[in-house]
Amino acid sequence: MTKILVIEDEIQLRKPIKHILESQSYIVLEAENGRAGIEMARKHLPDLIICDILMPEINGYEVLETLRNDPETENMPFIFLTAKTDPTEIRKGMGLGADDYLTKPFQIKDLLDAVQARLRRRAISQKPMEELRFHLCNMLPHEFRTPLTAILGYAKFLTDEKMHLERNIIQQFAGGIYENSVRLKRIVENYLLYSQFRLYEHDSGNLTDQNEIRPWTERNIVNISRLIRDAAIDLASDYGRSSDLIMDMPNVNHSLSIKSFVRIIEEVLDNCFKFSEIGTPVRLQILIHGERLILQITDQGHGMSEAQTDRINSRNSSDGREYEQQGVGLGLAIVQLLCRLTQSQFLVESKPKKGTTVTVIFHSENLKRVEL
Repeated sequence: MTKILVIEDEIQLRKPIKHILESQSYIVLEAENGRAGIEMARKHLPDLIICDILMPEINGYEVLETLRNDPETENMPFIFLTAKTDPTEIRKGMGLGADDYLTKPFQIKDLLDAVQARLRRRAISQKPMEELRFHLCNMLPHEFRTPLTAILGYAKFLTDEKMHLERNIIQQFAGGIYENSVRLKRIVENYLLYSQFRLYEHDSGNLTDQNEIRPWTERNIVNISRLIRDAAIDLASDYGRSSDLIMDMPNVNHSLSIKSFVRIIEEVLDNCFKFSEIGTPVRLQILIHGERLILQITDQGHGMSEAQTDRINSRNSSDGREYEQQGVGLGLAIVQLLCRLTQSQFLVESKPKKGTTVTVIFHSENLKRVEL
């Protein structure tokens, strides 16, 4: 149930507020001064704080400033109770991070409206965090299981004194440990990257506002074929699929976000190799249409149903749960977030048992052709 902390030194006001909120099925905690309020906020982590400004020892401004400087309490919605109507005082509270003001005396409806508005906003803002928590708690252990099981299996044989392994077998097992460790490292990096992008999006509402992710948007002139070849050949080799990789691309230079472009290629190819059989082709093609660069990567793997691709192609389907439910992990979720970041188009076409084609279109604002 929703917990609300009321910090008010006047019992004649604190008790009525408590009764009003309890009548709406809220759990209400009471603190008779600022110091007690800070302690209760840290101990109980309420969903909302209602706090008087004028109190002995520690006033409401000091309570708010203290809680905003504590990572555990910095995002708690905070409503001030005040007899002051001076705009300067209101601006001071807002500057410290207050979410709302209630001027005493106030109507019951005003109190309930303010509380409900702040709780609704908190619920909306917490939704991406809940999704992220779900991924880390539920999906990550599943992704870890396969490489960890392989590593443990190889290590068990290598450390068993009863096993008299030949040198070439030892090398094979060591190679298996290395390959699965690399895979595990990639899984961790993907989850960190996905979490980073979702947190930036949650904090700003717009990924492009964040200076920390500028390396993903900075453009440089680069030879497209050389850039793709370096990334694609290495990944195909890691999967033992070098002979399956077919590349068709013009030898041109373009200005684009290199870091995002390479990561998109790596994630799509990784998905293709992972969900198609050895010996079946994976085709990577680059097309130039005017000021648009079109990347298409096609496999002949398991494929997906129309309903599955429709959900993935949804504008807001960078929810990693959707991708995990389709059996493709977070790779394509990261691709879609990068496409949103670079204002590029993303499309998945697939048929069950026939394969999948992923298309990414880089538009003129992200792309500039340079004659060789």
